[in-house]
Amino acid sequence: MHGNVSILLVEDNDVVRRSMADYLLKLGYFVTDARTGIEALGYFRELLPDLIITDLMMPEMGGLKLLEIVKNESELTPFIIVSGEGSMQDVIEGLRLGAWDYLTKPIHPLELLKHSVERALERTQLLRQAQDHKDYLEKIIEQRTAELLQQNGILAREIREKQEKEELILKVRNEWRRTVDALPDMIAIVDQEHRVIRLNTA
Repeated sequence: MHGNVSILLVEDNDVVRRSMADYLLKLGYFVTDARTGIEALGYFRELLPDLIITDLMMPEMGGLKLLEIVKNESELTPFIIVSGEGSMQDVIEGLRLGAWDYLTKPIHPLELLKHSVERALERTQLLRQAQDHKDYLEKIIEQRTAELLQQNGILAREIREKQEKEELILKVRNEWRRTVDALPDMIAIVDQEHRVIRLNTA
């Protein structure tokens, strides 16, 4: 059911870790477990799990430090803190750093863990859909902008060509007038009703 969803479980207590891992495996999730924050960080960078569940108090690196590093590297990775020893200040700090949920140990009933995981994964899916939609809109805007720039370029070229033609016509007209004015004989341009339109200088 959830076989394509990977969870990184970080817990230094072997009994608690095994219990939670077995429960998540029965729900159909793929679970990788770690005993320390350092070990978990290595797994995170190697496997890029869909969700991380971690204890707060652990040797080498605590859950809050692990959370801070993960959020800097992958902001959308959901993070659930599970702890029986952390203070309320730790919980607040965890939420400030980007944790999505907090559960106290022992987790009873274990359905609370299931609910927290499902809620985190649903939120992740919504956020990724929103990001995909944003990326799609940005791509459309980029394409439309490129099309407008291309059309503006074509229009500018057409205007420039028209101006060049008008300048050429004006240049030819002026040259023709200078040529006609330079002739010693009188030259008159008349319309069909014999009205004089132009006379040369002579």
